[in-house]
Amino acid sequence: MADVELASDVVDFLNDLVEVDGEAVEKLFECHVPCNKGLADHPTVQVAKQHGGWKVGMLGLLNGLVGKNEAGYGPIEMMTSNGGVMRGFRLAPWAEEQRREL
Repeated sequence: MADVELASDVVDFLNDLVEVDGEAVEKLFECHVPCNKGLADHPTVQVAKQHGGWKVGMLGLLNGLVGKNEAGYGPIEMMTSNGGVMRGFRLAPWAEEQRREL
């Protein structure tokens, strides 16, 4: 179960940082580093299998901190423009709905 209140605080924090230096934040979140199977098997951290190995990024770690829903998705989403430029962060629609129900 995701902690949607904590996720909301993280989203607010990240969006504040985007206002200060969006380019730096975008570059950090674009970065994905190789990780081992132990991290890939973590119950909440989100990793991707790419090119025969596992990779993890900032969004996967932060979603690991706040948890996931029953389908395995984290509540924090990065918003991008059609051109792929980061616009900021938001709660996933399912997390926003869960937050309103609290």
